[in-house]
Amino acid sequence: MNALVFNEYPIVINRVLAKIIGLNESIVLQQLNYWIENNKKKNINFHDGHYWTYNSMKKWHEDAFDFWSLDTLKRAFKSLENKELIITGNYNKEARDRTKWYTINFEKLEGISQCISAKCTNGKVQNAPMHKGNLPQPLPETSTEINTEISKDIDIPVEQEQQSLLDEKNASRDKIPYDEIFNAFNSICVSLPKVIKRTSDRCTNLKARWKEYKSMKPFITVFKMVEESDFLSGRNNKWAGCNFDWLMRKNKFIKVLEGHYRNAQELNNFKDRGNAVKSYRKLENEMQQRLLKENGDIESDENLDNRSIMEKIRNKAGDG
Repeated sequence: MNALVFNEYPIVINRVLAKIIGLNESIVLQQLNYWIENNKKKNINFHDGHYWTYNSMKKWHEDAFDFWSLDTLKRAFKSLENKELIITGNYNKEARDRTKWYTINFEKLEGISQCISAKCTNGKVQNAPMHKGNLPQPLPETSTEINTEISKDIDIPVEQEQQSLLDEKNASRDKIPYDEIFNAFNSICVSLPKVIKRTSDRCTNLKARWKEYKSMKPFITVFKMVEESDFLSGRNNKWAGCNFDWLMRKNKFIKVLEGHYRNAQELNNFKDRGNAVKSYRKLENEMQQRLLKENGDIESDENLDNRSIMEKIRNKAGDG
């Protein structure tokens, strides 16, 4: 037997899935599913309602995907994130550990499955040659024993890789800078609990706010206003419920941005300036009336300013 041909389980690919999401993406997704299922059997790495697997990109490359370049592997993972087929998180014990955790967005995948089923009813892919049962055979019970052989009956178009890169480029235009926003919050809002985990609910709310503003500026502004607010920061000891998730609610984010939680003294400064203007105008009117009374034969006119009154008085003196 040739040394390049192994009598072991190969990497199995669903041809239809590969045509929809990309060849490289389908390979990565299948392998992630294997490791997640393996953790599920062992009942480990369960957080926030999902089983997860984790590794650094370098270790992914060394242990499982060394038949690609590291850049190709990074593009495949990033493409799956942009397509929202995988969810990332951070459940490391040490805060300084930035190793990403991954799980599959099965709701999104279910939508693709329904799409595939719809195509099958049209007879377009129903008879497409697939692996037995359209599902991969179980992989070895260790996350590092990965064969790099690919089934030879895959007929992915030559343009698939180029199209995948194009899709990734287009998706990057609407990329949501989750990490940048989390880091900005942690560095600015030092009085509030820090964001540690990247949960699905948290990302959903953040995504909704990003679609409204599509700029880091409003987020930075809100974070600064929160930290400057004695109430939201908890410095006045009246409330301690403000946190990142509270801020990402639609009605809360806009209220902070519009200045509803500014300190009372800051608001009073605006009121004081308004009161000063009113007092000045009142004093000016009283002076006008006094001058008119002292020069009784000058016709009273509420629209006259002090300069006009003085001019009339001088004209009267000259006539006398």
